[in-house]
Amino acid sequence: MFSQNQGAFQGLLKDGGKHFSGLDEALMKNIEACKNLAQITKTSLGPYGMNKLIINHLNKHFVTSDTNTMVSELEVMHPAAKLVVLAATSQMKDRVHYFYHCKQHK
Repeated sequence: MFSQNQGAFQGLLKDGGKHFSGLDEALMKNIEACKNLAQITKTSLGPYGMNKLIINHLNKHFVTSDTNTMVSELEVMHPAAKLVVLAATSQMKDRVHYFYHCKQHK
């Protein structure tokens, strides 16, 4: 009976989608997704940061060491990694907004 319910549940997921159960397993998958995102961006940080060539879904080419540009152009699918991308984008917008208003009021 359980195998029939699991088979029906698999039919609701996208192709290649997997169903995980248990809090520990979900937590490990979230950590793994964020580590993978960090692995992509960490070599572009610091004074000796390297540029990355990014080709987005429109075949537009970017050569950048700006991590915000990298993560915004990547098609991140994992929910936890998407939250990291949204936080980075939000932080960049706040920083630009802050610097713009500070220079304007001086």
